[in-house]
Amino acid sequence: MTTTAVDPHADQRDDAISMLFDLANFQQKRVVELIKKYRGTTPAIREEQRLFERIKKTDTWTAYLSFLAAFPNSNIITPLMAQKAIFEMTKRQDRLDSYYRFLKRFPKSGHVAAVKQKILAIYHRNPSFDNYVSAYALMEDLSYIQKARQWVESAPKGKKLSALDEKTHLYFDVAIKQIDQIPTFSKMVGRLDKKMSLFRSKVIALPGFNKKITESNFLQSIEYRFLLNQERPSVKALVDGSQYGFTLGYKRCENHFEKTGPMHSRPQLYS
Repeated sequence: MTTTAVDPHADQRDDAISMLFDLANFQQKRVVELIKKYRGTTPAIREEQRLFERIKKTDTWTAYLSFLAAFPNSNIITPLMAQKAIFEMTKRQDRLDSYYRFLKRFPKSGHVAAVKQKILAIYHRNPSFDNYVSAYALMEDLSYIQKARQWVESAPKGKKLSALDEKTHLYFDVAIKQIDQIPTFSKMVGRLDKKMSLFRSKVIALPGFNKKITESNFLQSIEYRFLLNQERPSVKALVDGSQYGFTLGYKRCENHFEKTGPMHSRPQLYS
């Protein structure tokens, strides 16, 4: 049979430590120092619990994160217990910035799925192009990209719409894969009060972007109608005897449209 040794001075020690906590007079910095110094003692355990209860009443991100920083490996108030308290606070606040802050601070938390559902609920209550694209970024669900397009298309004509540049760029990256999708996209971003020149480099990089456009279809081409017509080219006249022509240079488009020789000559785009 084994027996546990009893410290005959434990009560006196605990009384002395309790007195130090009383002298700290709820000064949080000093209380934290004492808890760390006398960790494992009955007074330190009690004060750590009391400190956490005071922080829960404060109910702010700053207070909770300060506690976690002070006691990252506590066995009394574990990080999971603190995390749950922060999750409950975040739900009470019910704001996008708080939910996203939680996801950034605790990306592997068991509460992540619930937080994402709370975010989606806010987006659904406030439908917009930006919110649907944000929902896609959160969930990687392509149906939200479709909802973003449908929201723009179904908006009453004449209603002023808007969107953040970063959201329209994300939409482009996800939804636009070929040059023949540009007419529909251009109509949509026009309703969002954007210009196609915002997407210049991305349009040029699309499969199907034609760098050799014949004179007969230049003005009707997607490249001209939705990109080049928004640019001001440099013009260079060419004369060779009875032959004449000109070169149009679209330097901002990272390419040049060239039309030389007689009027029926073939224009070209070249890098």
